[in-house]
Amino acid sequence: MTDSERTTLPRTPPAAKPWSITSAYSRQRARWALVVLATCAVGAFTWHITHPAFWPADFQFYYLATRLWSQGVDPFALRPFTPPWPLSDRVFYPLPTLILMAPVAWLRIDVAQVVFVTAAAAFLAWRLSRDAFWPLLIFASPGFLFAAVTGQWAPWITLGALAPSAGFLLVTKPTLGLACWCYRPSRWHVVTAVAITLVSVALVPSWPLAWLDNLHEVRGHPAPITYQWGPLLAFAALRWRTREARLLLAMAFVPQLLFFYDQLPLFLVCRTRGEALAFIGWGMGVMMVYLIPAFVGFGGPWAMVACYLPALLIVLRRPNEGPAPAWIEQWILNWPQWLRGASLSEVSTVR
Repeated sequence: MTDSERTTLPRTPPAAKPWSITSAYSRQRARWALVVLATCAVGAFTWHITHPAFWPADFQFYYLATRLWSQGVDPFALRPFTPPWPLSDRVFYPLPTLILMAPVAWLRIDVAQVVFVTAAAAFLAWRLSRDAFWPLLIFASPGFLFAAVTGQWAPWITLGALAPSAGFLLVTKPTLGLACWCYRPSRWHVVTAVAITLVSVALVPSWPLAWLDNLHEVRGHPAPITYQWGPLLAFAALRWRTREARLLLAMAFVPQLLFFYDQLPLFLVCRTRGEALAFIGWGMGVMMVYLIPAFVGFGGPWAMVACYLPALLIVLRRPNEGPAPAWIEQWILNWPQWLRGASLSEVSTVR
């Protein structure tokens, strides 16, 4: 065989890896299929837990508050067990939360919760599957399961952390939303959050003061940093250059209910499928022990062990590498290397 003949032979394509996606078209089809499958599974699960009788859940607070507001009742003036408010707490959610609840508030409460949770799953699944499919494992996490059972805002807030154009969702629970903004801060987060807040003030100018007055009645929402094993979370500061460490540290300092669902955004510390499987597997194991009748009670210690401590371990396993504004780089120039970490330019130079 001559050299000219050898050069004209077609090359044998490399063998495809099992389950590999060989084209953009087939990947898009697989993405749609997985998103639809995840959405349907979440919808079926939520429907099951709300039937045959509706499960009393957090969802009923902003659902009923929105319906009463649409009838001309001031939701922030409502008091526990006083008609027309049969619930045990005041309204602790800001008015933008009720505005965003309006599209489903006209439905029957069980149907409204199913639509609310399923829609969140659909949007979140689409956003998470943009670059890889393993992030869809979030729907098997204790945080999401508890959020579905209670009809909580955590899935929507997690979506807001990932999509700057959905920054208005962070306002639904401002403390948790602020922590999630630290994951990937963007001007669009701020613009959309300010926009919906201004709309709400235009509708009801008095609501911010009334809402802040209600917040004095909030109980049982500690900042994790002050809770059992919480001081350990301060070690996340050693990886301050990574967005995952900033998310973990910010969440450690904001008040929240330690009952799994508020901890859902911690799934974002996972960068690989292995980390996600380990995080979810450990969390599910802890949750199953928690659900044993002898242990069921306040979920604080269980949420710390299931969510915060494994997230801290994942964060600390990585080097302190990542971008920082030029003024911060200048300010920390004389810090010791173990604390200063390395910028992306330094990492690329070394490698």
